Amino acid sequence: MKKLFDYATRSKAAIIATLAVLFVASTVVLAASLYAVSIPSHVNVVNPPPPPPPPADYTISVWADEALTTQLTDVEWGDVYTGSVTTKIVYVKNDGNQTVDIEVTSNCTSGTVTGSALNLAPGASGALTLTLTAGATPADNSFSVNIGSA
Repeated sequence: MKKLFDYATRSKAAIIATLAVLFVASTVVLAASLYAVSIPSHVNVVNPPPPPPPPADYTISVWADEALTTQLTDVEWGDVYTGSVTTKIVYVKNDGNQTVDIEVTSNCTSGTVTGSALNLAPGASGALTLTLTAGATPADNSFSVNIGSA
């Protein structure tokens, strides 16, 4: 019987030791949770902002025909008589992404060059009448006509 009692005593001691360890561990965990700090926080989740619009593009092209098949690099006026008025029609296409008001300027020294009013939405095209009013003095003159956005 003594052996059974020793085993029971040892088992009780092992159980008591295990319970003591569990008690100490539980106390440490409980103490740690009591000393934890809770900080309130707030977050506002929103959609990202829209991308910025593309940069303004005021690109235009000048064409000889209404179908826009022959792009112009120059306008040939031919022989013009002093004091006369000559017109040429060109077609302008707005290749940019902004509405443009077309304006015509020139460095002609033997007369004046003007253009009709033209307002074009993006992708639109229209006829532009160029008018050359020749001066009173005969001259052989090369000049540029600038067609651009106002």
